[in-house]
Amino acid sequence: MPPPAASGEGILINLRETDGQAGTLTLLDASGRELPFTAADATGRPLDGRSVTSLALKPYENRFVILK
Repeated sequence: MPPPAASGEGILINLRETDGQAGTLTLLDASGRELPFTAADATGRPLDGRSVTSLALKPYENRFVILK
């Protein structure tokens, strides 16, 4: 199970782009609706506190997000 976020709300997920190509992360629930998430640092602290529904990833980039 992923570790909890530093705030205690949600889980911290480590994302890695491994194909060497820029991409975009969008999370969908079972009905196809976009799930909001928050960009975070490696310790689980939100970077800006805003929820987003997509995140651009550079080639080989490593990012952390909090999913509530």
